[in-house]
Amino acid sequence: MSCRPTLRHLLLVRLLTLLALAGGGALLGQTIDVTSAVYSSSTSSPATWIWSPLQVYGGGTTFLSDPRADQQTGQFADDLVGSATNNPGFMMRFGTISGTAAPTTSSGSAVQFVAFRTRLNEYNPTSYDNNAKQRFGMDADGDGDIDLFFGIDFNNNQAPTIGFQTPGTGSNSSPSTTTIGNNFIPVFDAGDETVSSALLTLSNSITFDYRQVDGTNTPGFTNFAGKNAAVDADSYMTFAIPFLWLAEAVQDASGVKITASSWLRFIAFTATQNNSINQDLFGSSGLTGTTRFDAPGGGFSEYTTATGTPVPEPATYGAVLVGLGLAAFGLRRRRDRRQPARAAA
Repeated sequence: MSCRPTLRHLLLVRLLTLLALAGGGALLGQTIDVTSAVYSSSTSSPATWIWSPLQVYGGGTTFLSDPRADQQTGQFADDLVGSATNNPGFMMRFGTISGTAAPTTSSGSAVQFVAFRTRLNEYNPTSYDNNAKQRFGMDADGDGDIDLFFGIDFNNNQAPTIGFQTPGTGSNSSPSTTTIGNNFIPVFDAGDETVSSALLTLSNSITFDYRQVDGTNTPGFTNFAGKNAAVDADSYMTFAIPFLWLAEAVQDASGVKITASSWLRFIAFTATQNNSINQDLFGSSGLTGTTRFDAPGGGFSEYTTATGTPVPEPATYGAVLVGLGLAAFGLRRRRDRRQPARAAA
């Protein structure tokens, strides 16, 4: 079980976030293949990770985990699962999309995507799109509540789409205090770099994938026990969203500005309703045992950038803070050089 983060941990996150906003711009990622393996080597040897498993919140180094059979409606195809070691269930990847002509932004640069992958306790290839909603929440300013809800909308056998929802009127800091607001479409401000709305419609094997967990995509895998404690096939659900759409959505929903190097934390959940978390929350405490998302096992991932870089560990704080000071000094020097010289009095 993770411990609550220290004040120094939280201050570091705040400093890193301010530096990211001051620096601006987006980090160039790698290539995203939504069908790719989680890692490329056996669990009997050090794994070469392709996807970045999200870590437990509070400065831990283990992955977020979720036990089997803690969903609330008896639908194991919507039961989020994952272990703290070699079978993670909540992962990210950042970069451009492979397998298609690279889409570009309004400025002509390659569209950068952030992709999410979750693991579910049943493989249901014929009717997965009739299952509960696969949803995520994002805390973009570190205050402990959710600033944006987003996820996959299945539309009566049509192509799935990305859906955005505002935080509701609750405090949105735990399952019982969360209310999820209306669906909305983000609106880019005049002069913003923009991305085509067509990319909010998911394309199979390009920006969306649903498949069985097996030895090809997870070498050395172990399935989680499902209904009646029987071991059956698990599944991965993966989708990719243009980062510019995600950034605009959280700004429109909560007024928080982010870049690809901002420090964020996420929850993953499934729900049968549009306005609440009522089925499963990814985390060791689950939906019924969570009193706050930022409590140990409460659902929040460790702070991470969109590129999947977790917040530094306590042992590296000193070096990071020195680096932050040097970087801030460099930003100040560049800003000063850009200022016009003042006329002599």
